[in-house]
Amino acid sequence: MLRFIREHELPKQITKPKQPGSKIRIAVPFWGKGGMRSLGLQNWKNVEVICNLESGGCNPYAIEELLKAGFEVRSHRRLHAKIYIFNERVIIGSSNVSSNGLMETISEAKGWVEANVLSDERLLVDRARSLFRQLWTKKPTKVVELDSEFLADAKNAWDSRPHVGPTTTAKTLLAACKEWPQLFASVFLAIYTEDLSPKANEKMRALKTTNAAKKPLDVADLQKAWGYQFPINPGSWIVDFDCRRKKGKIWGCARVQNPATILNVAGEDNLVIAIRGSVRPAGSDRAYKLGAREKALLEANSETLRELAGDRTLLPLTEALDHIAL
Repeated sequence: MLRFIREHELPKQITKPKQPGSKIRIAVPFWGKGGMRSLGLQNWKNVEVICNLESGGCNPYAIEELLKAGFEVRSHRRLHAKIYIFNERVIIGSSNVSSNGLMETISEAKGWVEANVLSDERLLVDRARSLFRQLWTKKPTKVVELDSEFLADAKNAWDSRPHVGPTTTAKTLLAACKEWPQLFASVFLAIYTEDLSPKANEKMRALKTTNAAKKPLDVADLQKAWGYQFPINPGSWIVDFDCRRKKGKIWGCARVQNPATILNVAGEDNLVIAIRGSVRPAGSDRAYKLGAREKALLEANSETLRELAGDRTLLPLTEALDHIAL
């Protein structure tokens, strides 16, 4: 079996181990904080990881998470390969656990386009295991068994690294997302086909007239509030894509605050509150609006984007733009 998989498909392959007691070995140089949970490694008891902590591009706090989970971790200063070995299978490709490793968290790295190959061919799996074992045991000049002092030095270097904020030349949302996709990793198309329930609508009316929210909002913000009865991560930006009719309608953009304002709806899904506004990604000093042409483009591709989303309510904007031409 030989299968081509994209970056968003990779975690699905390894989140649920099928062989009890089996080991997963990962040789990936660059990790972002939260990578362990993103890959579902908490489901595994026997884990060996080789990273490249000496490169300056691997977040040591992500590696600390692995060590606290009891996993075996070593650092190889020349590692650039990306290899995942598990359940008599191997994935080889371009996907780090934090894209280029320069992001603070795994969620910020989802904008990159990656390509990988999944295989269960015995010869390929055995050769991958052999390379992993060579890297794991290559002492003392290239591989390091992590101790508290080594990790502390890496954390100091990471914390003192110069920060260069990303900039774009584009002024509208879709154009800027095409230019610098990793900056917009937390922007999603919120695709919905049903109205809020009557109970949820009543909650929204109450929110705008009383201070009914669990987390107090600014009075001006209350008039800009939208509600959604599906989960949205705090801090996420959404492009409201109303698909209750065959051709979708873009109503604008909004952000779920961090911490999020969530209203309980008795017997139903909770109501997540988002506040309308121009998209201002983390790490950018610029806000981006959807241009009229961009709105029309998304609406004209309603059917394509709904098929792409499948049963997902939130479709990453970066993924959507891979399938439509600006």
